[in-house]
Amino acid sequence: MKYATTFRTFAFPEALIEQLPQLTEQFGEEATDGLLTVNTIACGWDDSEHTRLRALRFPETASLTDLTDGRKSYTALWSLRLLEAFEAGVLADIQELTSEELQALLPVYEEASV
Repeated sequence: MKYATTFRTFAFPEALIEQLPQLTEQFGEEATDGLLTVNTIACGWDDSEHTRLRALRFPETASLTDLTDGRKSYTALWSLRLLEAFEAGVLADIQELTSEELQALLPVYEEASV
């Protein structure tokens, strides 16, 4: 398998968001998105048994989450090539977030009174 089997959350600075196509070109692997086979850096499970991956494509089929510090985050099964580069320090601008760190950075929206 060319993708991790555990979901991980990464925070991306705005400047790096614009480079997602280049990151995908450099660190992506082939995965299916329905009938299409595409190059992608992120996947999700396509079935409840976790036996089939489904490609996630930015911004077509994957939406990044806004964080309160101006970055954006995404949780996925990342390509092993991207994870290797991250762990080697090649992608120093990307930060992995724990679930607690993510929760602390999510915007809090107040309910509008009707």
